[in-house]
Amino acid sequence: FYNTSVNASFGYKINKFNSIKFYSQLYDGERHFSLFSSSETRTKYKDFNTRNLLEWDAKKNAVTSNLKIAFLSEEYKYFGNINYDEFTYGKVATFMAKYSIAYHWNNKMTLNTVVDFNENKGYGTSIPKVKRTIASGSLLFTHELSTVFNYEISVKKEATASYKSPILFSVGTNLAPVSYYNLKFNFSRNYRIPTYNDLYWEQLGNPNLKAESSYQGEISNVFTFKKWRISGTVYRSKISDMIRWIPKGGGIINPENTAKVSIFG
Repeated sequence: FYNTSVNASFGYKINKFNSIKFYSQLYDGERHFSLFSSSETRTKYKDFNTRNLLEWDAKKNAVTSNLKIAFLSEEYKYFGNINYDEFTYGKVATFMAKYSIAYHWNNKMTLNTVVDFNENKGYGTSIPKVKRTIASGSLLFTHELSTVFNYEISVKKEATASYKSPILFSVGTNLAPVSYYNLKFNFSRNYRIPTYNDLYWEQLGNPNLKAESSYQGEISNVFTFKKWRISGTVYRSKISDMIRWIPKGGGIINPENTAKVSIFG
């Protein structure tokens, strides 16, 4: 193993309401893979990554806001034979921006709005030049109705050129009628688009995959007695177009969509 990492962090308080921070990381690594026998071909893997994040925090009266802007670059090279310069590679550049603003009506109610933007540009030995852009907006409302009951509601909508996202939501509650017992409930609609590996893994990926969506609910019971804490959770999910990697024989595994899946436990 050969690893070099350089990290830097800076912060500046503009005034009592505003501050900015900057984080940066550079990583350069090389790894020679272990062999199962002395007759195997020696291989190695190199990767070079950079991460940079600029953050602005502002807080005044009942309003707090946070802006993050980040740029990441990731690059790898895999040498199938350590004695030759031939390699396979992959590279991706990522730009991210996220802005959140929260309004606190009082110490019991908060409304938070989040706008998010993410763009990936990648290519490699087995991947053509691909660009993926995802933008989203969400609202989150939390309310402590009393000392024994609180709840939160969130709504989110994503937009991307390749997939059409439904409106996502989540509802969660927490009831504590007595000091030793908590009842928690959560219900949500979720959505997941295929990863680059799902789509473009060399000779294995499936570029025709659909995004998967699901409904999920769970109920938890939590009992606390002095130093003991016992919890039990019941959950159930209904998934459409679930992405699963399926063995096809001959050591080949490919991802495919399964129309309907139920999971419970």
